[in-house]
Amino acid sequence: MREDPNVDLGPLPDERRVAEIVGEALTEHLGEGLTGAASVVDMQDYQRVLLPLKGRPELAQAQFPPPAEDTLAWVDLYRHDDPASVPDDAPVWPRNQMFYERRYVVKFFPDDPAYVVVLGGFDWYTLGWMSANSLDVARGLIGPGRRRKFGEFTDSLL
Repeated sequence: MREDPNVDLGPLPDERRVAEIVGEALTEHLGEGLTGAASVVDMQDYQRVLLPLKGRPELAQAQFPPPAEDTLAWVDLYRHDDPASVPDDAPVWPRNQMFYERRYVVKFFPDDPAYVVVLGGFDWYTLGWMSANSLDVARGLIGPGRRRKFGEFTDSLL
């Protein structure tokens, strides 16, 4: 249920701005796990968020260990203004559940564009859910302090 049904999120920002917000949110979330801030690269049909991951060999035994050496990972964001054009073979990100895929779809509200997300580079479980979470930040569903503005935002709202 939404906390405040009178909140108007307005339209989703343009593709470049969404990628910038995703990069900013990932930089904040990953903090010391990066050697520098995320950057955005305009590709032909999509936006790429580059993440310079910091090697953390001391965390090799963690449940979802970061890389042992400095390396790159990236998040490719393909915007589909017509959600019907999203490929059928990509699973939809199920909010509030454990989930990991290297390619998945993030949907927001019925009239919003959808995003196909493709993860590349270092394969890290943490990057999967943080990428989807960062798209929710870009949509305005998560505010400062990572607080969800709409309580339990679930796929049932879509």
